[in-house]
Amino acid sequence: MAQPLAPVAPSGRWAPDDALASLALIAMVLIPAIEIALRPLFGRGIDNAPLLVQHLGLVMTMAGALAAERHGHLTTLGSGLGNLAGPRARRGLDAFAQGIAALLCGVLALASARFVASEIAAPHELAYGVPTWWVQASMPLGFALLGARLGARCAPQRLVRLLCGVLLPGAGVALGLAFDGHALPIGVAVVALLAALAAGTPIFAFLGGLALLLFWSEGLPLASVALSQDFRSTLQGTVTDPQGASVAKAQVTLRNTVTGVERVIESGAEGDYLFQFVAPGQYQVTVKAPGFRTLARSGVELAVTQILRLD
Repeated sequence: MAQPLAPVAPSGRWAPDDALASLALIAMVLIPAIEIALRPLFGRGIDNAPLLVQHLGLVMTMAGALAAERHGHLTTLGSGLGNLAGPRARRGLDAFAQGIAALLCGVLALASARFVASEIAAPHELAYGVPTWWVQASMPLGFALLGARLGARCAPQRLVRLLCGVLLPGAGVALGLAFDGHALPIGVAVVALLAALAAGTPIFAFLGGLALLLFWSEGLPLASVALSQDFRSTLQGTVTDPQGASVAKAQVTLRNTVTGVERVIESGAEGDYLFQFVAPGQYQVTVKAPGFRTLARSGVELAVTQILRLD
């Protein structure tokens, strides 16, 4: 039976993680409502509304995880091993479980930081001039804070708590740096993960650890872990005129021909455009630019995880 971690003493104040998670949730509700209200009246709504909601969901998830940790609500499978041991051994098993979780949070922080770094190197606009990586940065920050908090649970003494909160996620970062991109045997690590799960490590850390081991067994880079569960597609390309010169600030509309859902972006300074996290399906792409006739292309099909280039 799933059980939460033991709660910490309540502070009586509305903490920043609670506030951030609540604001993200409110925005996730308001954006679709405003989109539905504006589109019939003005022919367009909020730019990139689906992508905005998706990224707000990421912020809510990370802030919610921090709030859950603080309130002792991170879900575990209980402490099966601890129930078979005495009080001293139970404390040791708890420290082992939280220590493994803190270590894994360090590796996940590194993996998501590598992913965000790749986004910074080739930035894309989320909406209204906001780069996508600004929101994605909540992943490494969230995992780093979670690792520090879980590491601090390993001991009651303040100094030891501080050291564990820094050293355990730091060790995870060092582990990731040392073995990133290397194919490794994972048998012993799987056994350690299962033992940590039985001892009471949070389920999110166990699942994250399994994902890391899967990627390590194939020698894949850590940056790809952040996208490992994403089935959506990508459409990209360059807008050019008949002479082949790039066209900046062209309006590119991607419309799902089944659902009618649209996303609108502008081409960049080099005429490039990018639609990320697109649900697989049939689409129509329309390009409008001042001084040029409107170009529409129908029958654009995006498959699961496909990256399609359409110039």
